[in-house]
Amino acid sequence: MKSSGQTSFLKILVAEDNDVNQQLMRHVLKRLGYEAEVVSNGLEAINAVERTRFDVLFMDVQMPQMDGLEATRRIVGRWNKSNRPEIIALTAGAKEESMDKCFEAGMDGYLTKPVRPDQLQEILLRISTGAGVETEPAPPDPPMPATLEESILERLRQLGLENNPAFFVELLETYIPAMDTHAAMLFQAYTEKNAKKLHYAAHSLKGSSLNIGATSFGSLCETIENDAKSGSVGTLGLVRDQFERELESLRRAVAGVQQRLKKDLNRP
Repeated sequence: MKSSGQTSFLKILVAEDNDVNQQLMRHVLKRLGYEAEVVSNGLEAINAVERTRFDVLFMDVQMPQMDGLEATRRIVGRWNKSNRPEIIALTAGAKEESMDKCFEAGMDGYLTKPVRPDQLQEILLRISTGAGVETEPAPPDPPMPATLEESILERLRQLGLENNPAFFVELLETYIPAMDTHAAMLFQAYTEKNAKKLHYAAHSLKGSSLNIGATSFGSLCETIENDAKSGSVGTLGLVRDQFERELESLRRAVAGVQQRLKKDLNRP
């Protein structure tokens, strides 16, 4: 799905701290006909808006140094609406409480992760034509595939990458070391009883896992994240065995998908 040439002039900024999610947003936007500047936190987003006139800013809500809500409040406070980008929240869920916080901060709309190319294109088309942002509820999830490998491959199809598996292989190669890093951080935070650190690690694992189609593991990470958000680390202790099993299953599934896709790439 590619946008028409008349809309590709939009200047786009993406504020997202997760490497996998950055890579995916950049690729999907490029496939739709757009280039984007990418920054890693809210402070960098403000600095980018100071030096460049962007049309739209896709803002992750939870980031280190400065989160998306605080960055939005500062941008809205410094620039009037005609002189600032449309700010679209990137969230891992569309819970009413979370959405209220986004709109109270001054955001203009939202996209739920994992991002769907058709919804992303619809928002960009509306902005390019001056129609404004009209966020629609995400469509219902498709039936759950029978295996984890099939779930990951279904995400590849959802992204329209059947004919370009090389990028998805590259994305998975980024995902695995990031997954291991954040899993180690998560266990260390549990040992230290550091709920803030645990929350960040679980949030990072959730977002990148959902983006590659690992929905069950992403949901488990969300459960741990929500508990840590309240200041507790107890949930990880209760589900640690399940977490480790799913982590190992995911590692095997990703390796299996990579092997299948690499065979396709090497096929004449």
